[in-house]
Amino acid sequence: MKQTLSIVLLMVSALLATSRLHAETTITRDTIQLGSDTLLVIETACAPICSSIVRVYDTRWQYIGVLNPPFAKAVFPEAYIENKRLRWRDNTYLMLDEEEKKAIQNKQ
Repeated sequence: MKQTLSIVLLMVSALLATSRLHAETTITRDTIQLGSDTLLVIETACAPICSSIVRVYDTRWQYIGVLNPPFAKAVFPEAYIENKRLRWRDNTYLMLDEEEKKAIQNKQ
């Protein structure tokens, strides 16, 4: 647990040191265990639109890789846990103004 807390604090410190945060930025971190030997760490920043990255570790906190969302062109993919399952939503559409949204709807 102490090692986990150290990793979390280090990651938040690095994020704060290397980026400009919106005044209303929130950062959340969720961890879920898959099976007996795999952990998913979901880090989500909302400022005001939410975007996530999902990192995969083994139970010894050895980094394995990143899980990408199932849709390829998402600029703002958000990951969350629902009913013990990883879910994704594409928040890219939220960045568009009304005129851009109408143009996309007319093309469909």
